Amino acid sequence: MKLRKRNKSVKLITYVITAVTLIVAGFFAVSYIRQEDKLLAEIKLTHAAIDARDESKMDETLGRTVSKNEYATVERAIKSYLKDSIGMEPKIYQTMHDEKLDNLLTAAHVATDQDNFETDLKYLDEIDTKENDFRLQYDKVFSADGAAKYLNSDGLNTKYKQIFNDEVATNLEKEKKTNTIGLKLDDLKSMVKLSRIAINLLRDNPNGWSIQDEKIVFSSSTNQKQYTAIAEEIQIIVADQS
Repeated sequence: MKLRKRNKSVKLITYVITAVTLIVAGFFAVSYIRQEDKLLAEIKLTHAAIDARDESKMDETLGRTVSKNEYATVERAIKSYLKDSIGMEPKIYQTMHDEKLDNLLTAAHVATDQDNFETDLKYLDEIDTKENDFRLQYDKVFSADGAAKYLNSDGLNTKYKQIFNDEVATNLEKEKKTNTIGLKLDDLKSMVKLSRIAINLLRDNPNGWSIQDEKIVFSSSTNQKQYTAIAEEIQIIVADQS
């Protein structure tokens, strides 16, 4: 009789432990599902702010972490990646529309030269360096290998890595189709190259041009056509990127 009671007690305890284990496991499962839902909803919200170019909302979403545990690691990695991704375009735009670069070949600017255009050529070297830095950043952000480095995947299982990889793949595919930032970099490089050719044309022909009626006039019609064509091409590039 005592043995039967003891067996019943053991079974009851076993049932209780099993039930508690299942409840706890279920709680954690639901909790993790909620964290994943939070992360995916937050990334969707962030993209909506980016697409709308809502800087206030972008700053808000990119500056916070709403998920927890492993999902928080993935969220921070995705947002760090997105910050660098969207941060490139305005920096390139600002460089392309720098007032000095815009006016470099105008008669008003050329008239201020006092060192045979050394200052202007050094300035173009600085822009060249910026373009190279942008290009390195571009290769980091818009390549699969570079983008993968944003996520410290140590200790993360495949599920978490896949969330990050899916997000990166979408961004890479978007840039691959539009080449938005890549084209801006190409245009910036062209502007610097063309500006350097025009400045050297002035520098190499110190007695072959003058400023008349606020215009640069070359004594050589060939040089005049080349300089004018360069100035017009740069203005077209600037207009296309406005």
